[in-house]
Amino acid sequence: MADIVGIVDFAYGVVKDLTAIAMAVKDAPKSLAEVIDQTDKLRLQATRLQAIQQGLPKGNQEQLSMQIRTDSLDEAMKQLGDLTLKIRPGGGAGEKMKVTEKFKWWWKQSDVDGLALRLREETDRLWKIVTTEQLAAQFSQASGNSEQLSQIASISEQLPRLLEALSLRATPGTTDADGPIFDHDGVFSPYKAEAMAWYGQFRCKPGQDLSMPYYRDRYALSSAAYVGDWPSVFKLLDHAEHAYMQKWINCTSISAATEVSSITSGFTPLHQAAWHGKKQAVEVLLGRGAWRLARTARDTRSAAEGSTPLEVAHSHGWDHIYNSLSPQLRRPVRHAVLNILQWRLDGLIKETFEEESEAHLECFLLPQLEIMTEHERSRLWFPLNPELRDTRKGLAVHILLEHNEVTTIMRWGRSKKKVFRITTEGVQEIEQAVILR
Repeated sequence: MADIVGIVDFAYGVVKDLTAIAMAVKDAPKSLAEVIDQTDKLRLQATRLQAIQQGLPKGNQEQLSMQIRTDSLDEAMKQLGDLTLKIRPGGGAGEKMKVTEKFKWWWKQSDVDGLALRLREETDRLWKIVTTEQLAAQFSQASGNSEQLSQIASISEQLPRLLEALSLRATPGTTDADGPIFDHDGVFSPYKAEAMAWYGQFRCKPGQDLSMPYYRDRYALSSAAYVGDWPSVFKLLDHAEHAYMQKWINCTSISAATEVSSITSGFTPLHQAAWHGKKQAVEVLLGRGAWRLARTARDTRSAAEGSTPLEVAHSHGWDHIYNSLSPQLRRPVRHAVLNILQWRLDGLIKETFEEESEAHLECFLLPQLEIMTEHERSRLWFPLNPELRDTRKGLAVHILLEHNEVTTIMRWGRSKKKVFRITTEGVQEIEQAVILR
């Protein structure tokens, strides 16, 4: 397995080579520019990891190298280098591609696009390694003091985000008043468990429109997924994480407030990738947290209401992605029980918020409990004011699925909340949720 330093050196050489090629011709394809950009980002992330490694005591450096798997990164870099040699244009600086060179580019277009997707996946993986709570804790313990942390943080502009992640970590039993409980994905969770977010708004509320940055970007994401423009999809997903602290990987399309008679199809980016039959896009989306059990909201020409991405793929005969899209249940709940819990949850949300002037539930798809059965620890945050930078300030629902019951916390900003337990027998308001781990 290649070490971090070797990966950095190799990536740098590839970026330098690709940059020289791009400068040699005026009409280099967009795919080439995309590969250059992603390779450069990948090299930067590897450099940051190297900086962290060098700042640790020797005993921890080896442990960190073992934790960070570089096989797939090394493979992607080597493939990129091999492809560069095969499709290198022969013209000099400032010259346009010859017809034969253009044909070579067109012939290898899918390979270049595929590598661009691979590089995006690896970049995202490295980002998660840099910001993960586990690495942050290990880094903090190994460094031992705040002075050393500050010295190492100055090596890279990205490390302050690692330190920020340290301050955002929640501990068991914390509440709103106890400290920060908002994770780096913008998901509110007072429990030390993996949380997901349901951004179910599919239509702008009165007073909102698609020219607002938040909704403009949501619309652009669904439009890019619809036409299969995966580089743009992944760029917008990255943008959402940094600009809004939200993961839009499972968002549906969004329409203008005036389109009151329409409802979204419920197609997520994974549904669209399944429709197009693009295996690489499917794999990248799944790696970023796409839900296999997300279901469509109405009948369309290409899918019936309630279709999963797997069922969309089946309708088109894309058997090469069946295995990837097959659900992997980790918290199975009997179908009959799940249906009753879902019905009671929907009723409770409507009863609680339908009179709230800020809610506009008619603009939302309500969260589906079924998606939580694919996750070992099921926590779902459903904000009714998703456009807020800190969604804790608005109306929201925090849902926790434990065995055959649901704990639901209705929130009105930070100051007011109501807690309910939902079972097949009924709905009961309780004073405080008891969370099983």
